[in-house]
Amino acid sequence: MHTPHDRLFRYVFSETEHARGLLAELVPSTVSDLIDWATLRHLPGTFVAPELDQRHADVLFQVEIAGDRRG
Repeated sequence: MHTPHDRLFRYVFSETEHARGLLAELVPSTVSDLIDWATLRHLPGTFVAPELDQRHADVLFQVEIAGDRRG
């Protein structure tokens, strides 16, 4: 079910610049200080997990944390 709120959420978070600003405000500073926000990348939300189960996420990002790439 798609609601107006769902569409707004997806729109805002599909733009990496908007997501970066919002996430930087929401993440605790102890974590935010470790994140290289310039590496934030929006990824496709549908993928196959290692167990070969199909997964879907509303939004999915990858970022480097203290030099380590996380998705």
